[in-house]
Amino acid sequence: CYNPPMQKRKTVIFDLDHTLFDTTKLKREMFRIFRECGLKEEEIKASFESFITAHDGNYDMLAHCEELLRGKKLSSLEKIEVFLASSFEKHLISDAKKILQILRERGYRLLLLTIGIERFQKTKIAQTGLAPFFDDVRIVSKHKENILGKMNVPEKSYFVNDHKEETE
Repeated sequence: CYNPPMQKRKTVIFDLDHTLFDTTKLKREMFRIFRECGLKEEEIKASFESFITAHDGNYDMLAHCEELLRGKKLSSLEKIEVFLASSFEKHLISDAKKILQILRERGYRLLLLTIGIERFQKTKIAQTGLAPFFDDVRIVSKHKENILGKMNVPEKSYFVNDHKEETE
């Protein structure tokens, strides 16, 4: 069976959030944990929005909680650390792993290109078990198109993404 060079193989580039990973479901669970830690709903929403605004629309739960701890809104990171060490597989979009497996079996080169704060994105990728499906994983803070040249993406590649503008 002929196996073309890596950069010439049919390639599918996936986004993570809202594409393979149900980020909305994760956010609901994070907010629940914040409530269990004693924060009020208004405080959670305001601090979340403030964090997102200060970080170009990106999020890192642990960094957010560290800020809340410094501001004495949280007394401990224990529940947060336990949550971040738990499996995030339940937050995957239905059949995400099955689809990735089928594409691998059909010979596609799979790349993951996601925007976010590296530490939190790596946590999500590791805790879902997605990493082994991908030939390359890249995390950028913004502008995905800037990294494509470094990923050796063939001209005719497929993008699976929830943002039409990014895909174009």
